[in-house]
Amino acid sequence: MLRVSKFLVLVIFAAVLFGSAQNVSAIDIDNCSLLDTAGETYVLTQNIVNSSNTTCMNVTADNVTLDCNGNIIDGVYSSSTYGVYAFGRNNVTVKNCNITDWWYGVYLSSSFNSMIFNNNLTHNYHGIEIIDSWQNNISKNFEESVNNDIYLSNSSYNSIGHNSMWNSDIGISFYSASDNNTVFRNVLESFNNYAIYIFQSYDNFFRDSNITSTSDHIYHFASSDTVFLNVSLDKSKITTDAGAVYIKWYLDVRVLDEDDSPLDQANVTGKDKNNVTVFFETTDASGYIERQNITEFHQNFTGQFSHNNYSINATFLSVSNQTSVNMTGNKIVTIYLTGIPLPSVQIKTYTFGLVEKYVFRPGNLVRIRAWVTYADGREYLSNSTVLMKNNLGSTVVNNELMTNISEITNGYLYEYNYTLPSNAEGLWPINVTATDSFDGKGYDSLKIAIIQITLQIKLVLNSTSDRIYIPGTGERTFSGLTTTEYPIPDHYYIASYSNDVLKSIVFSYMSPLSIFTEKGSGIYGIGTDQRFSNSMVFLVFSRGNWRNVNNRIISIERGEFLSNPEPSFSYGLGKVYPLKIVLDYENIDLNRTLKIGRGLNRLVIEKKGMLGDKINLDIKRS
Repeated sequence: MLRVSKFLVLVIFAAVLFGSAQNVSAIDIDNCSLLDTAGETYVLTQNIVNSSNTTCMNVTADNVTLDCNGNIIDGVYSSSTYGVYAFGRNNVTVKNCNITDWWYGVYLSSSFNSMIFNNNLTHNYHGIEIIDSWQNNISKNFEESVNNDIYLSNSSYNSIGHNSMWNSDIGISFYSASDNNTVFRNVLESFNNYAIYIFQSYDNFFRDSNITSTSDHIYHFASSDTVFLNVSLDKSKITTDAGAVYIKWYLDVRVLDEDDSPLDQANVTGKDKNNVTVFFETTDASGYIERQNITEFHQNFTGQFSHNNYSINATFLSVSNQTSVNMTGNKIVTIYLTGIPLPSVQIKTYTFGLVEKYVFRPGNLVRIRAWVTYADGREYLSNSTVLMKNNLGSTVVNNELMTNISEITNGYLYEYNYTLPSNAEGLWPINVTATDSFDGKGYDSLKIAIIQITLQIKLVLNSTSDRIYIPGTGERTFSGLTTTEYPIPDHYYIASYSNDVLKSIVFSYMSPLSIFTEKGSGIYGIGTDQRFSNSMVFLVFSRGNWRNVNNRIISIERGEFLSNPEPSFSYGLGKVYPLKIVLDYENIDLNRTLKIGRGLNRLVIEKKGMLGDKINLDIKRS
């Protein structure tokens, strides 16, 4: 305990030494005084009541502070008396005083850079009077029951803020070339004559204040234009003689897209009722433009002239929207731009040799390519990322950047290469996200199948008049057919037909992977890929078109088709149709009479008459 106490004493002593080295000691006063020492602080230690002095506190040096510490400086309310007086002095501070019953509560003449702060001035003829003085600060004062609360004559570039004035004759007066003063955040209530009186003074600015009175709120005589911004007042209680009074309000404009996200770099234009442009701004990252000061009306000696309504137009790239606003007070306007262009994305997958494919073996390389375009040009595109998951839902590629490999019309071709693990299997989803320079995003997705052993069946046909139907894609003529794999069709079948003759391959519901088309010289192929396990395919040769299959596909996908009494599509074809089957397995046993081995097998199907009420089809090697 003893050592701790010594330590504390040493610390306190050091603090006292430090404080005494940094601060000049104040001079205590207890009555009206001459403040004549430059750089000195005078502290009033008691109330002064009913002083008969003509001048109570007379400041005759620069850089002087009078701190009344809440005490009263009280006079006897006779003419030409001064509570605080300073002539030709700079950097004078008067603070924390209660000043009553003087002709002039605080009087500064030919003084600069001074501060009148946090004082109460009541029952004086002039609360605060500033004559021939510049760059002074009058703030946080309370004034009541005086003739003029704050009076300036030939005084410019002064700041008057955070003051409260009420129950007086006149609130703030500017006389005789009191120019470029700023008045802000003041409360003015209950005046006998005028809340604001401006005479032969120019370019003064009032903002963020409140005026409540039954008398005139503003009297404007022989002065240049004066702006009142966000000043609450009675607009019918304005009198103007020369120049004009401008009543203005704050306008905040925000631009959002249809998802409530802010739009950066949107252009916003505002025009008044006469179609005159009053602002042109660009939004920031939060969607806002710079706050605008918008005129509700101006008033001169001939009357009031409204500038309402304003039209606000927002444009982002090729999309725009417009709204109207009536500026009778501060307004926040939100403009929504719908239909903002987003990147368009189309993805495909390829083998190492750039063969388009959606069924892969484990260990294979998958080339993921994304065609990304933007309606307003590729310069607005930023990047593309790829997300890939395995069949268990675990992420294997987590939003990796794709490589920009070439330009395309209004966009870029992106690529990402991924080698499948040796134990990969099942359906793997791939998602590509393209981002524009405004953080707008476009998407596309697909699934690839990873199978160790697959079954592929292909019908090779030479009828160039056929129409080929691909579920989810639509019909193709022979001339419009391409060699393409369709990994996720609406239904797993593919049909070809002409002259009321239907040829189709239909998957069971158990193991589909994809369907595909191929085109050759005068021939074409339609085929299927599926898992070998539990494979079942219906080869349809019948009368009709693709709708004959489509009408039955739901029962096939539900596994109900073969339970029907007569599930056949077929009827007598009358000629031979070739069939090719490519296997990745040892063999398939058809009805235990025909075995088909690994590799390419050529088969033909031929009508051989009837067996009872069933059509007899002969399937054999060609």
